[in-house]
Amino acid sequence: MKLSFLFAFFFAHTSWACSLKRPLISLSSPISAILEEFDLLDDPKLKGISVFYPAKAKAKKYGGGLFLAEKELRKMKGSELFIDQSQELQNKLTRLKKEFTIVPTLGTPFEVHQKALKLIGPFLSQCEEKKVELELKVKMIDELIKKMPPFKKQLVFFLGEIRSLDKLPKLAIGNDGLVGFLIKQGKLPHLSEMRLNYFPWSQKWLKERKDPFFVGLSEGKEKAILKEGYINLYSKRALLPGLNQIYYLEKFAKLAQNSFHSIK
Repeated sequence: MKLSFLFAFFFAHTSWACSLKRPLISLSSPISAILEEFDLLDDPKLKGISVFYPAKAKAKKYGGGLFLAEKELRKMKGSELFIDQSQELQNKLTRLKKEFTIVPTLGTPFEVHQKALKLIGPFLSQCEEKKVELELKVKMIDELIKKMPPFKKQLVFFLGEIRSLDKLPKLAIGNDGLVGFLIKQGKLPHLSEMRLNYFPWSQKWLKERKDPFFVGLSEGKEKAILKEGYINLYSKRALLPGLNQIYYLEKFAKLAQNSFHSIK
């Protein structure tokens, strides 16, 4: 009797577990982030994932986007292919007559995440509980950012590590990802006139920033190093659109409370 009860409980539990309905390959960071959040990176129906996504998965690793060889693309049969917005890759796949789903990556991290969640929805089974939990977490982070006071200093973000105040990275971050979201929320008003996601700054433009504080954002093991006049933020996920950036925004908000707002 006990054995049959345990078997029934185990069967019911596994039947209710969140899983994938159909085979898919994710070369999309926002989609892969949701799969990771729902513990689906080891689901047998996940047939492939980008090698650039910073998480372990049993699925086959693909070189990602534009760097994929045509012979690899031709082998992708029987699985839905998700790709991030990229005109070059779309052209390549269209030429090969491959079906694919485009995941929009333009917009705030929250907008990108919501679009990705809607696209992956039909492929999910028994994941409603995880969806509700995720929606609550995302809402709490959104509220945390909205309550964050505007920065007293004019923060200027750069793509890459700041070696010194005399050796700033070549590209400044305008309206991309977490920076763009902070601009829209009125936390970084000094860059509101910039429409480009990334742009090569000039000395004239830099001198127009009143009493700036520089932030270098680059890939690496997650940490923050504060120096005189600037801070370097390292993360493997901060530049990935969607859910990963939302989670990094939460860390950034807490870091700002402890460091940035106290900078004079």
